[in-house]
Amino acid sequence: MNERIKSDDLQKTIINMLDKFGDSATVLLRDTCLEVGNETANIVQNHIDFGTGSYKENIKCEELSTGYKKRKKVVAVHADNGYYRIAHLLENGHQVISHGKPAGRAEGHPHFAYGEEYADKTLEKRYIEKVNALL
Repeated sequence: MNERIKSDDLQKTIINMLDKFGDSATVLLRDTCLEVGNETANIVQNHIDFGTGSYKENIKCEELSTGYKKRKKVVAVHADNGYYRIAHLLENGHQVISHGKPAGRAEGHPHFAYGEEYADKTLEKRYIEKVNALL
């Protein structure tokens, strides 16, 4: 920026520049969250080592609107189309009932845990790298 700014306009110019940077950083955060969310969904799918193909296909990354007037955006990786009902049972294990009586415990198959660990390690680092590239 080689143009001269009058001292009276300095405050307005700085505020405008910060607003533009804030808008860019917000869009970048959303895009980075979706990018890491899709990668996380793939990691969760790759760690499903049991035979429920349709369950595996319904692991999705989705942007959800929540909060006041749905202004808050959240990126969620979840089991879609009713499969959310068994996601917790598969992740953590559950009691097995046979003929109305307890027959033991089904072993858990942690798969969302791998995705959560990946997202925790990756999201902040990748976002910081992208913001630094803007500067």
